Amino acid sequence: MNGQAAHGQPNATVLVCEDDEQLRTLVDMMLSDHGYRVLLSARAEEALELAAEHAGTIDVLVTDVHLPQMSGPELVERLRTTQPSFEVLFLSGYPADMIRHRPVPDRSEFLRKPFDESSLLRSIDSLLDAHKH
Repeated sequence: MNGQAAHGQPNATVLVCEDDEQLRTLVDMMLSDHGYRVLLSARAEEALELAAEHAGTIDVLVTDVHLPQMSGPELVERLRTTQPSFEVLFLSGYPADMIRHRPVPDRSEFLRKPFDESSLLRSIDSLLDAHKH
């Protein structure tokens, strides 16, 4: 069975920045199994380095809202100086309304932890669909 039948857009690149190693590995497996190219980072600075080294464009950034040293929204702001057109999926253990007081960038969605594979894939697909229009 083709893993890309329901999800996954060929050649879509997803940069994941998550400091929880178990969750980072899980997200990598979920996305890779459905045809996404995944770049993994544990810290915001590492995500910025990966983006700088990546030859192509980044289609979606999946990042925790709260990261050591830099918040997810700050990471988005810094990354958009070199990669202006990616979409953002924020992950957080906090309810969305608890983080809404923080400025949330345009072209972003929110997914509350814990989440399942279909929720993650639906969110990514929705962002990629918006990205094309």
